[in-house]
Amino acid sequence: MSQKRINLSLFQKAIFLVVVPLIFEVTIFGVCLGLYHEAQQKLAAAERSNKIQAQTDILKQEFYDAGYAFMAFDAKKNFPGVRERFHQSLARLPVGVEKLKRMVASNPKHKAIMDNLQEETEKARIWLTERERLSDNGEKLNVLEAIKERQHLELIVNHLTQIIDDEKPLQRGTPEALKLQHL
Repeated sequence: MSQKRINLSLFQKAIFLVVVPLIFEVTIFGVCLGLYHEAQQKLAAAERSNKIQAQTDILKQEFYDAGYAFMAFDAKKNFPGVRERFHQSLARLPVGVEKLKRMVASNPKHKAIMDNLQEETEKARIWLTERERLSDNGEKLNVLEAIKERQHLELIVNHLTQIIDDEKPLQRGTPEALKLQHL
């Protein structure tokens, strides 16, 4: 067999020695840059998810606090501080709902949940304010009515739990999480 020999000039050899490693390095740099960008996106999504979960937990607790404050008010409205705590609890609810609504505004599913929750919160506030007025007039809370409102509170909390459940995969950066993020 005869061997063919490629005759390259010194300039061509220099180009091969410089260009081939340069192309390899640029390719490696591009891949690393892409991986870094993807990691940054996952980190930002996880941080956002953590903030949403924390705010959702705070809001759930505020709903429970408002319920307990009302029960304390209904039972012991003449005790010092009970009425103030009830009013403070009521005042925190729309603020917390609005804050969470702004946080989840980019997710249509969560935005719909929060729109509904905002309406339900307002209904609950109206009911509690009316119950306060009736209680001031000496009327006691009807047990069946209280159970119905407790179920209403559980429904609200379940909606908030749905948001938390949707956000959990985002903390791990899984493929389904990235799909949820873009819904």
